[in-house]
This record gives sequence, structure tokens and C-alpha cells, in this order.
Amino acid sequence: MLSAVLFPKIAPAAITLVLSCLFAEFLGYWLHRLLHSDKIAFLSRGHLIHHFLIYGPGQPMRHQHYHDSTAGRFSVGNVGLEWLAPSAALLAIVWAALFLLHVPAAYQVIALTTLVVWPIFMFSYLHDRMHQTDFWMSGHPLLRNWFMQARRLHDIHHHSIDPAGHMDANFGIGFFWFDRVFGTLSRRHRPFNRTGFETARRRYGLTEHRDETALPAAGELSVALNGGAEIRRRARKGVRRRVLWRSRRRRFLGALLHSAQSVSPEWPVALAWTFVRVSLGWVHAKASGGVARFAAPQRHTPRLWKRSAKP
Repeated sequence: MLSAVLFPKIAPAAITLVLSCLFAEFLGYWLHRLLHSDKIAFLSRGHLIHHFLIYGPGQPMRHQHYHDSTAGRFSVGNVGLEWLAPSAALLAIVWAALFLLHVPAAYQVIALTTLVVWPIFMFSYLHDRMHQTDFWMSGHPLLRNWFMQARRLHDIHHHSIDPAGHMDANFGIGFFWFDRVFGTLSRRHRPFNRTGFETARRRYGLTEHRDETALPAAGELSVALNGGAEIRRRARKGVRRRVLWRSRRRRFLGALLHSAQSVSPEWPVALAWTFVRVSLGWVHAKASGGVARFAAPQRHTPRLWKRSAKP
């Protein structure tokens, strides 16, 4: 019996470990959403001290050392009551379910240990290091891409506020599987919602250390935090727009020339009439926001130039 407890079979133990990690991530996701939902107000207020007073919009997301939000409140280390109380209740429920289902003791130990260690690593250790400037994962060749991407998504979480004052995106920490499943994943910074931010601060009374000049104006936060990616996106959009307009001009001139060549000898009249029709069609398409489809004959439009032969 003792050997069965100490040395369970490898395959079932590995499956138990993986499922426990997934279940811990699932519980952490929903607990994080609960803390942002205002369903239990005192728990939400405790968590939002971290979001609004220490690492809020207009404030640096990283410092040399992590700035704790549990000063003057009950905590274990830097984990506040808003995390401890629900986590303890969930752990007790899981243990009771495993006991009632007569799960072998070895797998109970694996599951419960994972449900304690995984959230501590993800939602405490890793989370706190995302707010430090020089964390070793940011320079590790194997972990750097994953860590930097996860940190960026977490920064988006800190700045995504809906009009009701709730943060509504990216509730995972290191992995965002359940954000994808439940539709809360956001890959881009949104314009700063000042109205929602002020609503949330008034709701929870988190108005200390208020610095109005530090708050970004609407739209500024998105460009500043998206950085080079935002600039490149706008540049690509400008290039696509220029290419589209060149294509429309070529189609327009091609339609005029084709109509003029197909009608003879009254081609000046035909040319003028075609110009009027195409111009009116273009104005109508532009006003309606659709793709311009000119009122020219739907036949092959000859090129106005020839491509130079390659040497």
C-alpha cells in the first residue's frame, strides 16, 4: 500500500499531472475573471489596488523590483486575501470530490500538489516577474519569445477597460488557452477608455495618488504601447491604399480608351458619355463605401502600356 502511494504507475501519474495543470489553469482563469467582475466587491477591490494604484494606465508596467499591493492588508507573502480565500475554498472542494470518488491516494497527492504549485508559480511568481525590468526569462534563448509574448498580453490586460469599468481581456498569465476558448483573448492594445477607468475608480474608491496628467488621452495609449507593430500596420495599410487607387485609375483610363476605340466615327461623343457614366459610378461607389465598380462595358480592358521585356 505504501509503495503504491509513493510510486504510482508512470503513465497514469503523468496523465494526472497534465490534467491537474490544465484544471489549475482553468480555475485560475475563472478566479481572475471573478476578481474583475465585481460579483464579490471586497475581493475585486483588493485585486484592483494592483491594477489602478500601482500598475495602472499611465504608470510604468515594470520596475527594478515588484511593487507589492498587499501593504496593510492580510496576505501570505505577497498573495492577498482576494486570492487566498477563493483558492482555499476551491482546493477543499476538489479534495472532497476526489475523496468521494475514491481516487487512489497517490493520485490525490499528485492532483492536490499540482493545484497548489501551479497557481503559485503562474499567478504569483511569474506574474510578479512580468512587472520587473530584468527578469532572467527575458534573456533566455529558449524562453524569451514565450515570456515576452505572455508579458505583452498581460500588459494588454492591464489597459483593457470596458465602459462599465471592468477589465475584460487576457485573464491568463503565462498561457492563454482559456482566453481563446471563452473569447477574451486580445492581441492588441485598445484606445484608453477614460470613462470606464474613472467609473471603476469611483466604484471602488481607489482615488489615492491621482495624477490626471499621467493618464493618456483616448487613442494615445494604443499607439504608444503597440509601438513598432502599430506603426508597421499603418504603413502597410497606406501602401495597400495607394496600390488600390493606382489600380482604380488604370481601370478608369482603360475603360475610357476601350469605349472610345469601339465607337467610330462618333468617338468624341462616346468618350464624353463614358466619362460621365464612369465618374458618376465612381462617386456613387465612394459615397456608399463599397468597391468602385465602374459603369463601363464588362469586357476585356486593354493595357495602356506594355511591360518591358526582362533582359
